Amino acid sequence: FSLQPKSLVFYHFLTLKIGEGAKGCLNCRYLTPADLCSQEEMSRREDLISSLEQESTTSFLELASKHYSKADPYDLQEIVEQLNRDSLKQLWKNAEGMCTKQFLERTVLDSVDDDIQQEGIAILRGIAALVSSAINIGDVDRAAHAVPVLDILHGLLPMIPNGGQDVQNSIAKLFEKWWQNELPQRESIVPHTVPFLLIKTLVHGSKVSDIQRLWSFRQAILILDFEDISCDHLKSLLLQCLIHPLYLQSDEGRRFLSFLFGLHPSFTEQVHVTIKQNIPNCPRPLLEAYGELYFRAWRSSAGVYLEKIENDCIQDLMHHAVHAQRTGSHNLSSALLKVLGFLHQQKVVRGMDSMLLRLYDPILWRALKVANVDVRANAASLLIDAFPLQNPDSTREENDELIQKQISVLLDLLADPAPLIRTMGVTGICRVLGIYWELMPSATLQTLLKRLIKDMSCDMSSSAVRASVFHGLSFVVENPLSHPVLAKVLPELKLHIHDTSERVRSAFIQLLLAVRNVRMIKFWDVVPMEHLLHRLAVDRPSIVRSLVKLLYVSYQPISKEGQVQLSRCVELIRSDPAAARKFYQFAHLHMSTSQAGKFILFLCRTLRGTVVSGGGEKSAESTATSSEKAKKQSSAKGKKAPAKGKRKGRKQKQVEEEEEDREEVEDDSVVASNASSAAAAEGDGEAEEMLISGDDEVLISGLLECMVVIWQSILQKLKKPGCATLTARLEKEFSAALPDFFETFKSSRSRAAILLLSSNVHADAAAALSSGCLEMLGSMPSTTLPQEYAPVVGACCSWDRTSEVLQTLHAWLTKALYPDTSVQQAASATAAAAPPPAKRGSRKAASRKGKATASASASAAVCASDHPVLAGKEPVLQGCFALDVLTWMLVQPTCREKVLAASKPLEDITTLLKSVLDVVEEHVTGAANNQNQASDRLRLLRAAFCMYTRLQVHLHAQSSKEQSTVVEREDAGNATGSPALPAKHRSMIDSTAAGDDGGLLSSMQDLLDWANDVLLKGLASSEELQPPPKPVTVPRGKRKAGRMTPEVPSTDNSDLNPNVVATCILQELLTTCAEITVLGLADRWFLVGLAQACCNLIDTGKVGPFIPYLCKLLFQLSVMFHDPLEGNDSATETDDPAPFLLAKLLQWLQEECAQNEEEAKERYFPVFQSTLSEVVRTYHRRRHAMTTGESSSTAMAAITLAIVGMLTRMAEEEFASDVCSSAAELPALSGMLLHVVTRGVPTLRSFLEQLQRSLDLDALDSPPALMAVVHVTGCLQGCGQREQLLQLVESLQHQVCTQSESTLTDEYSSMLAKAGDSLKALQNKLSE
Repeated sequence: FSLQPKSLVFYHFLTLKIGEGAKGCLNCRYLTPADLCSQEEMSRREDLISSLEQESTTSFLELASKHYSKADPYDLQEIVEQLNRDSLKQLWKNAEGMCTKQFLERTVLDSVDDDIQQEGIAILRGIAALVSSAINIGDVDRAAHAVPVLDILHGLLPMIPNGGQDVQNSIAKLFEKWWQNELPQRESIVPHTVPFLLIKTLVHGSKVSDIQRLWSFRQAILILDFEDISCDHLKSLLLQCLIHPLYLQSDEGRRFLSFLFGLHPSFTEQVHVTIKQNIPNCPRPLLEAYGELYFRAWRSSAGVYLEKIENDCIQDLMHHAVHAQRTGSHNLSSALLKVLGFLHQQKVVRGMDSMLLRLYDPILWRALKVANVDVRANAASLLIDAFPLQNPDSTREENDELIQKQISVLLDLLADPAPLIRTMGVTGICRVLGIYWELMPSATLQTLLKRLIKDMSCDMSSSAVRASVFHGLSFVVENPLSHPVLAKVLPELKLHIHDTSERVRSAFIQLLLAVRNVRMIKFWDVVPMEHLLHRLAVDRPSIVRSLVKLLYVSYQPISKEGQVQLSRCVELIRSDPAAARKFYQFAHLHMSTSQAGKFILFLCRTLRGTVVSGGGEKSAESTATSSEKAKKQSSAKGKKAPAKGKRKGRKQKQVEEEEEDREEVEDDSVVASNASSAAAAEGDGEAEEMLISGDDEVLISGLLECMVVIWQSILQKLKKPGCATLTARLEKEFSAALPDFFETFKSSRSRAAILLLSSNVHADAAAALSSGCLEMLGSMPSTTLPQEYAPVVGACCSWDRTSEVLQTLHAWLTKALYPDTSVQQAASATAAAAPPPAKRGSRKAASRKGKATASASASAAVCASDHPVLAGKEPVLQGCFALDVLTWMLVQPTCREKVLAASKPLEDITTLLKSVLDVVEEHVTGAANNQNQASDRLRLLRAAFCMYTRLQVHLHAQSSKEQSTVVEREDAGNATGSPALPAKHRSMIDSTAAGDDGGLLSSMQDLLDWANDVLLKGLASSEELQPPPKPVTVPRGKRKAGRMTPEVPSTDNSDLNPNVVATCILQELLTTCAEITVLGLADRWFLVGLAQACCNLIDTGKVGPFIPYLCKLLFQLSVMFHDPLEGNDSATETDDPAPFLLAKLLQWLQEECAQNEEEAKERYFPVFQSTLSEVVRTYHRRRHAMTTGESSSTAMAAITLAIVGMLTRMAEEEFASDVCSSAAELPALSGMLLHVVTRGVPTLRSFLEQLQRSLDLDALDSPPALMAVVHVTGCLQGCGQREQLLQLVESLQHQVCTQSESTLTDEYSSMLAKAGDSLKALQNKLSE
């Protein structure tokens, strides 16, 4: 329009109309919004347009910086909004020119100059702000002028360098707004924007908000041509999203991934393949997300996409789930079941039931009948998880028939020959019962329960099946409608609480725990309480914990008062004392430390009341007096005002002390009232309700033991600072009660429990008991069992009287080793009886003799013949008892620390025990007089020698620990700036540490030398009287520690046979050496010397009793030198003594088999075969890590020589008419060794290589040896190593031809001819 303003009124009218219009009228010739703006605004518009037109970009960058500055009101959107059409066209024309010049002609983004590059990024930032302003205006026509600039930004988006991520992100957001506002030519910005958004979600540090941006831009992906090759990169990015955890964990990510199924039919298949490839390695929590993807894609698809998702994706997963692998680290079957399980849970969605039935129908029913167990198991798992499969569009009769078919299939699974399938059948039926109980007919329920309870719970062939019944019934119990029926049938299962399988008992207890929460069913009606208490007393800890959880509320109701808890405790002890001990051993898991401590205090006060009631007026008076005294002290403390100027913390502490004293007064009042009530009752029934009878020793002992067990279970918790008050109350209460307990309760169980309780109290608080503990130990007979002397010894150690105990043991041992010497004669008699030095004449032997003499003299001087603890006792038996006590002390961790800390008494005992070597030497050489009690004295010598070697190890460990502590303290001092130890002390520490390391091994080496000089010579000069012990199987695995307990050779009571003594001491020495090796304390030089000592032992020929020990040492030597996990880098192949020891053992075993093969097979083969299998396996593990494999070849050469050696002897003595075809036809030793080397393919290859090497080196050049190899080759023809066997046969044929030309005797000629014919037949068979 064209109007001429004539008046001020028209001017205002026109202003209002323009303001109400769309940002002004662009077609007005005479009046525009610019005419109504101020001069300053016009200047801003002109500056913006001119800044884009200038050669320099400085002006534009200044304006852009003002726009982004929060302190400056300059706003590009406001300026762009005020531009008219011509100005707007000019603006975008200038902007396009600047972008073309800066980015297409100068390519500033590719510049190597960082300043130029940053300038280009700043320009992009300003241009992006301009385009964003045009979009925010909301005018399509205005935004259309920015399309050329938008195209340039789109092309530059992937070219922005690393420093411009913010600008790149701003441009991408600009494109997102352009797309969402449906502005012109929005399709042109898609090709680069989608990859940018995808990459942003895939890089490290991506967020869910990035996925949300991609989800809002998802429709742009549909315009891309997925059949074009240019989309390959985009497809790759989209497929990477399928395996990214962030997509699977977020809802927007899963929605976007399900959206990918509908992009293109060909791409749907690629999506499915990518998911299948990731399922085996996908974390278990994310597998369900893949199921959600398939469900979302199926629900939102139609037409060709729906058909493709159902047939090519979901049904393909079903097929793979049926045929998937069930074993191994990646159980593909369970992973696919988890994916499909999400679909099974969506049956409420319309069409899901019919789809599952349609897709499973051609797969599931056929798979349930195949011969493969894994396939049947997979199909059963799918059927159970998808039950019931039905079609909502079918009639009711058809669906009922289909469900009955599925139930029949589940029942058929219960009769499957595979236990795994039966277990799944039980699980499936219980799941059906638990979910669909109300829908099942009564007859069907009875049939299913009968099969479960009568048949499957008694499946004797599989404990897993029996356990699955109880696991399944635990699920059924969760359905309240099943309770009336289960209350009647569950008692029939009560005897399963005694099932032989631990897993079945555990599952049954879990069922009882589930029943415990059911009001209609009582667990004691299912299983009688006496059965539960019996299992509680005798079962394993894992089962006991579950039983305690079941019975805890019944026998320890914490919510009720103490008298009720006491009555339940008394009832439990009277029912089964052993079960009570087990119950309170694990009861602390269900109560707090404070509750446990208060219950101990309550039991203690109750027993004190019993003592008071049974102790007469004196005890009552003493109790009343103590109560009154405590009241006076409490009142005095209550009246006493705090001192002036004390802090608030001091007042709070005083208040706490007053409350504690008040509680103690109340407790004493309870005890006094119990005493007075008992005196007043005089045998009435009321006394039985309040007090416990002091005459009931079983109950008293049980209560004391319960206190011991509970206290021991919370002992570590009581050491925490927060339990200091409770600990002080316990010590104070028991320090007053224990003397009365010990005086009143006389039974052995009570005394043992009282001593264990007293060990938790300080020695000063239990002075009366601590002073008489040594007398109690000395009064015990030598036949005292560990459970009887353990409380006394443990209490002495806790009271820091370990040194006195060790001195007592030292006295016993001295009298046992020197029974005929008095105190005055001990030193002179020992010195006179000292044997001459060893023939070897070494300084070590002379030093040992001198030390042993001095030790015996000092020990005899310490021990008095009239010692109170030795009067009237047999010295030898008492010495054995002393060693038993010392062994127990070293086994218990707390006592062991005390023993090792008592250096002087322990050193005396060690020195005394070292003199046992002289005593043993006298018996072995025949210098000792015949003595009575030979078996007891043999036991003493053996135990003393064993203890001496064990003390050497313990002392070495203690010394190493002390040295490391000193070094750590020094290092800590250096780190904190504290003065370090002097150099003299530091060198002393280093030398001591080195001496300790060498001390143990040098002592053990001295013992090996002594055994070689004394024991082996005595063993070789005497006849072997006893048969070897029963074979002991070496356990599989690496470095299994443990001392063997073979049968001690029997001997009469009148003479101590030298051979028996040498045998027993050698067995103990070998056992200790094996333990040192297991602990990693032995170096390679000691191991070489140990192997040499073993070879010397084998040379004596008296190896029978030592076979288990030698086999264990052989295994440990092979591990130490060849286990790659041990990190023994210092050991080399040439140092390895194991092959030589193996060769010695095989040589001796050949000789034994030659003499009596049946006896050797029965006694030695079991232990030797298991050991040799582990040794061969160890060498093979190391073989690939070794450079030459010399030791491996040596070990296999020894085995090969033994196999061929026996066959060679057989060929020489009696010629076999036919070549052996199996190991059973070979001699026993050869057959056993061949069985060992053929158990694994790697060892078999190594054996064949060794045979080939022997033939190539002409080591087997005699006709009998060649015939022996032919026998071995015939036994290996079915092993599968065809190529190696053919090569071996060719080498044998060459050797046979060579020997046939040079052999003259008829016997050897016929032997070689037979060998040649056998080799030809074997070659033809292998070539087929």
